[in-house]
Amino acid sequence: MYSIGHQEIERDGNGERDMPTIVHFEIPSDDIERSKKFYSDLFGWKMDKWSGSSETWSIG
Repeated sequence: MYSIGHQEIERDGNGERDMPTIVHFEIPSDDIERSKKFYSDLFGWKMDKWSGSSETWSIG
Protein backbone atom coordinates (compact mmCIF):
# COMPACT_ATOMS: atom_id res chain seq x y z
CA MET A 1 0.00 0.00 0.00
CA TYR A 2 1.24 3.48 -0.90
CA SER A 3 0.05 6.93 0.02
CA ILE A 4 -0.31 10.03 -2.13
CA GLY A 5 -1.34 12.96 -0.02
CA HIS A 6 -4.02 11.60 2.25
CA GLN A 7 -5.38 8.88 -0.07
CA GLU A 8 -4.13 5.32 0.18
CA ILE A 9 -3.36 3.48 -3.06
CA GLU A 10 -3.66 -0.28 -3.03
CA ARG A 11 -2.04 -2.75 -5.39
CA ASP A 12 -4.36 -5.15 -7.20
CA GLY A 13 -2.02 -8.15 -6.91
CA ASN A 14 -0.82 -7.90 -10.53
CA GLY A 15 1.62 -5.09 -9.83
CA GLU A 16 -0.90 -2.49 -10.99
CA ARG A 17 -2.12 0.34 -8.81
CA ASP A 18 -5.49 2.02 -8.63
CA MET A 19 -4.69 5.72 -8.92
CA PRO A 20 -6.97 8.50 -7.68
CA THR A 21 -8.93 10.35 -10.36
CA ILE A 22 -7.80 13.89 -11.11
CA VAL A 23 -10.75 16.22 -10.65
CA HIS A 24 -9.09 19.65 -10.67
CA PHE A 25 -5.87 21.26 -11.81
CA GLU A 26 -4.85 24.78 -12.74
CA ILE A 27 -2.84 26.00 -15.70
CA PRO A 28 -1.61 29.56 -15.22
CA SER A 29 -1.57 31.74 -18.33
CA ASP A 30 -0.80 35.35 -19.14
CA ASP A 31 -2.25 34.97 -22.65
CA ILE A 32 -5.49 32.96 -22.59
CA GLU A 33 -5.98 32.95 -26.36
CA ARG A 34 -2.49 31.55 -26.93
CA SER A 35 -3.05 28.91 -24.22
CA LYS A 36 -6.45 27.94 -25.64
CA LYS A 37 -4.89 27.41 -29.07
CA PHE A 38 -1.92 25.48 -27.66
CA TYR A 39 -4.00 23.03 -25.59
CA SER A 40 -6.62 22.69 -28.31
CA ASP A 41 -3.95 21.81 -30.89
CA LEU A 42 -2.09 19.50 -28.48
CA PHE A 43 -4.96 17.63 -26.77
CA GLY A 44 -8.09 18.65 -28.67
CA TRP A 45 -9.40 20.43 -25.57
CA LYS A 46 -12.19 23.00 -25.87
CA MET A 47 -12.07 25.74 -23.22
CA ASP A 48 -15.08 27.74 -22.12
CA LYS A 49 -15.24 30.69 -19.77
CA TRP A 50 -16.69 29.58 -16.44
CA SER A 51 -19.70 31.67 -15.42
CA GLY A 52 -18.59 31.82 -11.77
CA SER A 53 -15.47 33.93 -12.34
CA SER A 54 -14.06 36.36 -14.85
CA GLU A 55 -10.63 34.67 -14.71
CA THR A 56 -11.61 31.00 -14.70
CA TRP A 57 -12.00 28.73 -17.72
CA SER A 58 -13.16 25.11 -17.88
CA ILE A 59 -12.07 22.36 -20.22
CA GLY A 60 -14.87 20.49 -21.88
